[in-house]
Amino acid sequence: MASYDEEDQLKPLLQIHGRDGQQVQTPRASRIAVVCILFCELCERLTYYSIIANLLIFLQNHLGFDSNSALTGTLVFSGTVYFTPMFGGWLADSVIGRYNTLYLSGLIYAVGCALLPTVAFDYEQLGVQLDQTAARAFYITGLVLIACGTGGIKSNVSTFGAFQVADLGQREIQRFFTWFYWFINIGSGLAFAFVAYIQQEVSFFAGYLIPAVSILLAISLLLLPRPCMTHEAKPSGSPLGQLFKVMGNAISSQSNSIYSLPSWLDYAQISNGGRYPEDVVRGTKQVLILIPLMLPFIGFWCIYNQMQSTYLLQAERMDLSIGTFRLPAASLSLFNSLAIILVTPLLDLVIFPLIRRFAAVTKISLLKRIGLGFALAIVSVVIAGFLEIQRKSELNRSGGFEQELSGRTYNASNLNILLQIPQFFLIGTGEVFAASTGMELVYNNCPDQLKSVTMGVYLAMNGLGSYLGSLLVAIVGAATTADPWLPEDINTGHLEYFCFLLAGVATAFLLLFLPLSRWYDRAYQRTLMRDSDVATATYTQYGSNDENLRSSGSVTLVTGDFRKA
Repeated sequence: MASYDEEDQLKPLLQIHGRDGQQVQTPRASRIAVVCILFCELCERLTYYSIIANLLIFLQNHLGFDSNSALTGTLVFSGTVYFTPMFGGWLADSVIGRYNTLYLSGLIYAVGCALLPTVAFDYEQLGVQLDQTAARAFYITGLVLIACGTGGIKSNVSTFGAFQVADLGQREIQRFFTWFYWFINIGSGLAFAFVAYIQQEVSFFAGYLIPAVSILLAISLLLLPRPCMTHEAKPSGSPLGQLFKVMGNAISSQSNSIYSLPSWLDYAQISNGGRYPEDVVRGTKQVLILIPLMLPFIGFWCIYNQMQSTYLLQAERMDLSIGTFRLPAASLSLFNSLAIILVTPLLDLVIFPLIRRFAAVTKISLLKRIGLGFALAIVSVVIAGFLEIQRKSELNRSGGFEQELSGRTYNASNLNILLQIPQFFLIGTGEVFAASTGMELVYNNCPDQLKSVTMGVYLAMNGLGSYLGSLLVAIVGAATTADPWLPEDINTGHLEYFCFLLAGVATAFLLLFLPLSRWYDRAYQRTLMRDSDVATATYTQYGSNDENLRSSGSVTLVTGDFRKA
């Protein structure tokens, strides 16, 4: 029987009973570290949302892109930002560790942020004019660097923070992810409430200086408390590479095995003729069964990313005034953040404790919470579609009015932008149930050494959701040339049809999630079986002359040995 080589034994894929090589801190030091990590995430999200809030407007009004190109560019950028965490997770898990990845990514992020105000600066006051082609090149370069920096931070900051409290129990891990999402939305709320206003009403130059400073503050919050942080062991190879080795060994061992086992990955186990220990094989199973469950999140994120794209196109053509004060067009995303800020502590301090108290009567599982979040997002985009019908109806009746926004004039409806509050609030509430719960699910149900890269895969679903949105924009544009749904001026189009299309697509993903969640629940329970558990298998006939092998029968697996039942 083949054995697991010594080098691989030194770097197990799944360490259930300890975190070897870590630098353990006192509970007080761990809390200091967690607080700094939470504020670091606040500053990083303030940076990101300050850039994405009015990105569509800047692309339209300052870089000269048409509406469809600006819409596609916004979705592609937001998609790339959440696709790069897969590579950031690999870098942390396999090469330099989570903390070093966070620090390096922060520096790259800061360089990208420094380029944006250089493009937004008014060079005419110096008697110089920046060529539009050069401005586009500098700006896109800045966005690419920001996307790369975000990838390293997003895939690691949540897992690194949860790592600080992992020894304090599951309850503390759940609380960390709940409050982690709360701090994310404090940062985004500040961006939409204040920075978006400065960009629209003062200047984009001043509005881009703020994220450049806030990312430097985020880096400082990583450096200062470093002695208080718990650091994991230095990566001793590629656990992702080992995962593929386990899969390859399972395939090769299956073809030579005389057993029929419950899972094809079981053939990689030493006791079944493979090369890897039980815990390594089980860790591989945990990662692989998580990936299908992540796919329905694409529908949720496809709707989520409409807040800075189609919802913003709608807001540009609504009345932004409240008395004498004019709201930024992107400011309604504040109500997405407000929903999370209000709902998160309500769940953590009231609802979840009550559920735990009466768990014998009722309990909302992680998967049910995710499904509820998906449903709330679908309702949001349906409401946006009906609001668009009312907005255009009012515009046709009254003729609307001219509204200047960041140097461009729009024919706007008299319907007030505050009517968008329900659609933003519902997405925010859906985030609490779906997105933060998804992060908790991934962290708790994958191997320690693959947490960052698995989190990166989870975050990539956000990126794929954005790419799906941009793909739908392209398909709709090509299919509706006679009567465009998304023309340059959406007042003459059918944005409401596009919203209903999004709702239909997201509903399909929700319907996919329902059977997948049931399958995952059963599959995860099977991965918890150990060699000491009793399982059944059958001999497969390979034409052996041994009468015992040629007669197929039930066998019982006990501590890795097959015995005829």
